[in-house]
Amino acid sequence: MPRGFISRLIHRPVQILLLACVPALLGAQEHTLRVTFPRDPARSSTIGVFRQDGILYGSLNDLATTLSLASSENTAQRRLEIKQPPLRLRVSGNNPFLILTDQSQRQRVYQLPTRVIHAGNSYFIPLVTSIPVLNDGFNAGLSLDVLGRTLFVG
Repeated sequence: MPRGFISRLIHRPVQILLLACVPALLGAQEHTLRVTFPRDPARSSTIGVFRQDGILYGSLNDLATTLSLASSENTAQRRLEIKQPPLRLRVSGNNPFLILTDQSQRQRVYQLPTRVIHAGNSYFIPLVTSIPVLNDGFNAGLSLDVLGRTLFVG
């Protein structure tokens, strides 16, 4: 038996296993977006995302959790409400509107260029066009680096 044959034989399955994992790891990166808090890096997290027709959608459920905003869902009406008193943000699946309501019940209605998508128990919003609304309503200080796949908070 040639020298090193056993060593190569043992390492070959490990190499094959690693090569098989690379596409799965890259795929996971395609479906997540880093959320970074420059002033508090320990809070950094990820949210679920996907692209459809060239538009980057992000999970509003994940974003609310990351920003420590209260949320409630009416599953029968496919509606999600995010709360940070004195404001509430309401979205509905398959609807292009984001509705901000203040404590006096005055509403500001924002029409997005595309609909909110309800999938996998989450409400996905088109991030680029929704961030100004979230900043307006919750003073979140969000900025999106699409190429760097990062959402900055603060």
